[in-house]
Amino acid sequence: MRNLFSTRIVVETDTDFKRNKDSDDLRKAREKATDVLKLIPKEVIDVKKLITPLQGEPWHIWSENSKIINRASKCTSPQERSSYQEEMKKQRQLQLKTVANMHEFMQMTIDIFEEFLNNDHCFGVVTEWIKLMLNDRSRTVTSNCLARYQSDCQTLELAKGVNKDISEAEEQVKKSKSNLNSAPFRFEHLMRECGQIFESIETCKSYEDGMSSAIEMLSTTLPKIAAKLLLLGEPLEILDGDTTHVPLMWVEAVLYQVKQLIHDKKLLSISVVGLQSSGKSTLLNTLFGLQFAVNAGRCTSGVFMQLVPVSKGNYGFDYIVVFDTEGLRSQRYDGTGELRHDNMLATFVIGLGDITIVNVKGENTSEVKDILQIAVHAFLRLKLVNKKLNLKQSCLFIHQNVSDAGAISKMLEERQIFVQSLDEMAKAAAEQEDVADIQTFSQVIDFDCEKNVSYFSDLWLGDPPMAPVNPGYCKRVGEVRNTILSNLASKRKTYLTITDTITRIKDIWNGI
Repeated sequence: MRNLFSTRIVVETDTDFKRNKDSDDLRKAREKATDVLKLIPKEVIDVKKLITPLQGEPWHIWSENSKIINRASKCTSPQERSSYQEEMKKQRQLQLKTVANMHEFMQMTIDIFEEFLNNDHCFGVVTEWIKLMLNDRSRTVTSNCLARYQSDCQTLELAKGVNKDISEAEEQVKKSKSNLNSAPFRFEHLMRECGQIFESIETCKSYEDGMSSAIEMLSTTLPKIAAKLLLLGEPLEILDGDTTHVPLMWVEAVLYQVKQLIHDKKLLSISVVGLQSSGKSTLLNTLFGLQFAVNAGRCTSGVFMQLVPVSKGNYGFDYIVVFDTEGLRSQRYDGTGELRHDNMLATFVIGLGDITIVNVKGENTSEVKDILQIAVHAFLRLKLVNKKLNLKQSCLFIHQNVSDAGAISKMLEERQIFVQSLDEMAKAAAEQEDVADIQTFSQVIDFDCEKNVSYFSDLWLGDPPMAPVNPGYCKRVGEVRNTILSNLASKRKTYLTITDTITRIKDIWNGI
């Protein structure tokens, strides 16, 4: 599990340095991590444009054109399709030119990972040091940008109060907000850039002459690095939160390398869906001992996966694949953009999981009812398009921040009414999609209102940061984990392998 691995790495590293100060490998790993971080220019706020440019404008343009091509309503003629494809090719070529002049920080980071690829201990140590230093830098830069943004907002309010010309103040606020949004530079940005480097090389191989052997080798090395990181507990980004796009070639290559390392193991997939800042990542971390990023105001962007090994012989699967997702109703979107984004995200996330945790803040289920309606419609459509897709998922509702211990018995009537509305919704969706024999919600997504609903009290006893963890929350988490592993998982007769999971990701994304 992720946190146990991290603790072991830190403890072992600390112990090794204390007991044996001549431990060359570990000292070398730390020194290399320190040296590479010195290559980040201190005076630049948005270092992503300088260090990781491939995930910027070229990737955004490519993603948007890809979406247009795959929407029948947007691309109606072969000439239009050809034009968009040419633009996509052009963006990949621009990316490849950038790879040839890669920033020294990226080149040195890749070289370090490649050097320690066959040494799990040093590989883990150098990863933890790079993450630690990048996070420290991001906190410092973000804090400074936030202070500047708050100061500029105050200046704007003062200007409004005395009826001054506020255009200059408004422009400064926009600039400060842009700097604040672009300030974080974390480990996930490095791995996203590796994915774009890989995809640009693989795409351009067929029509680029004279590609250097060093660049071609990157397409072999980078998936191996990402696969090693995934097996050592690092999340792998499945869906890019900035472009809302899945880099399919990269994801397939990484998971193929995982298969090469551990063979084609059987997997149980668990995903989570819910509103933004409703405690999804915290719940997954507590359930499975992971370390998805959590913080006040730190919202997951995109979809990430982690692998959790299980005890051999106890279950019919070898690993649990956990998918953590960004929240619905995000403040980053509004209007039709929000609706389209939430529709896509809910369908993709629920489709990925054998078991989906629907995370609800409080007792009210109305906030997720429309999301489930979207998912039902989408599942029926995907099934009609691709008969191979087995989308019979299980669903588990978790209500967080419910303080009343008797909520389970008191809300029985409300749950029954909710299930009736879900059944009506599923039946109506089936009629619209011209699918016969669908009368209940559980025929599309397996759900038992008696067994598959849990109520959690708040995570903290009191107000953070000094508040202790609530034992009642931890107890409920243990019960939910038993429900997942003993009840829901045991119902499944077969489990997807790594190869099947690759196919499922591709089928669902292409279907969407």
